[in-house]
Amino acid sequence: MVHNNQNIDNTQRMHHLRSSLTGQAASVISSMSSDAHSYIEAWNLIKGRFDNKHLVWHFITFAATLHTNWFNPRYRAETGFHRFRQIFLY
Repeated sequence: MVHNNQNIDNTQRMHHLRSSLTGQAASVISSMSSDAHSYIEAWNLIKGRFDNKHLVWHFITFAATLHTNWFNPRYRAETGFHRFRQIFLY
């Protein structure tokens, strides 16, 4: 894993992180500079936002209780699933 690799510095880690992210995750750090000092802050922001096992567990159990195809966009719109996603993921 890049984060634990002792052979690269934080500037290289930041460049790797920035090039690896897309969508919402990329927008979290889009305004940050690519220097070594920003890497730790960027890493902590990404982990804080997206590495939330408690939230993931609630998301999965919520989806499991729907007893239907929760990947279907029409169903999500009809059931308010999109609102759940907005509240917890944005």
